[in-house]
Amino acid sequence: MAKPRLTIVTRTQGNNRALKEGTVRPHGFDLEFVEVDPLIDAFRRMVRGLEFDVCEMAMTTYLCAREHGKPFTALPIFPVRAFHHGAIVANAKSGIRTPKDLEGRRVGVNRGYTLTTGVGARSVLQHEYGVDLGRITWVLSGDEHVAEFRPPPNVVPLEKGRSMAELVISGELPAAINLDIDHPDVKPLVANAREAGFEALRTRGHYAAVVTIAFGLLFKTFLEVNDTLGGPQGLKLPSMTLLGMKFNDNFSVGGVEFSFYMHYVLAALALAVLAFAVTRRLERSWIGVSLDAIRLDETASACFGIHIARWKIVAFTLGNFMAGAAGALYALMLGFIAPTSFTFGDSLVMVSIVLLGGIGNPWGAALAAAIVVVLPEKLQVIQEYRFLLYAVMVILVLLYRPEGLLPRPLRRYLPGWTPR
Repeated sequence: MAKPRLTIVTRTQGNNRALKEGTVRPHGFDLEFVEVDPLIDAFRRMVRGLEFDVCEMAMTTYLCAREHGKPFTALPIFPVRAFHHGAIVANAKSGIRTPKDLEGRRVGVNRGYTLTTGVGARSVLQHEYGVDLGRITWVLSGDEHVAEFRPPPNVVPLEKGRSMAELVISGELPAAINLDIDHPDVKPLVANAREAGFEALRTRGHYAAVVTIAFGLLFKTFLEVNDTLGGPQGLKLPSMTLLGMKFNDNFSVGGVEFSFYMHYVLAALALAVLAFAVTRRLERSWIGVSLDAIRLDETASACFGIHIARWKIVAFTLGNFMAGAAGALYALMLGFIAPTSFTFGDSLVMVSIVLLGGIGNPWGAALAAAIVVVLPEKLQVIQEYRFLLYAVMVILVLLYRPEGLLPRPLRRYLPGWTPR
């Protein structure tokens, strides 16, 4: 039986060259690559006439097309990613010094309003610089790929016969987006655009963990000044009892007597196995798919309709529930709990475990826990230096192996499917 043959349009670059040259072949079907130059013409032909089976497409074009009922769906594959901070240029003689100065002015947009670069640049202006986009008149040099799209009222077309580049050079348009102009008066509005883009990323990824640690320190301070919860002296806790068995009593099995600590060791092992099993089940569910998507790319996840804040709260709640259960068992074993029982050092240990093992891989967390917790206990000579070692370990992992010792493997979305 002949394999299905699909027509596909995509640019040629390092991450798909082998597929286009045929050295890597898909399983179950063949691909017929169609070259369209410029590539954006393929976007228009796809959304207006569905000319191809598969077509690379700008995210904003896809979203706009779906909003207007175009009958195709997206594959979560991103050939190109880029910052858009450097896409905004301004005439230095037009009085534009900061992004806020654009309010009340006319700003050019090369091609259509739903152009990816234009949407990205407007997002930067609004969310990073507080610009009120509704107070700017956007001047378009072209139309939209999706013919049914109707722009907001503050969007107008460029007058026929006029050049947007010349208008920016003359200062009639003080600024523009997605326009390459080689003129001494026209400069990028966002200085050091590349660094600004990376700076925007520093509110995500590993850096978000710093906020959680800071919250933990604030909560510890709250407990220390709150006498209702024992204040700095803490609280004395009763012995743990489960099914009539008192955990603080020694016990014997087959004539062999065990310390009461063995109760807690077995309970801790049972709790660890249960937490691991629940984590694995969550990982393979639609909940895990959503959390995976956010971990890999928040922006792309939001574009596909995943509620970022909601799922971060879910992840935060689940993680703290498991940590809280472990902490409760630990406190019952000690018979006492105080704000000093869990310090910044413990937070550093947990962050070290996650980063060292590999974010998103429960097996990696188990391996890293053995290295970070068990190994120092066996090597007493390094006990007083363990926090220094944890800090060095985190820095080295972030620099040279950010995916951890056991990186998160590629998810298999279909049973029996093997990544090629």
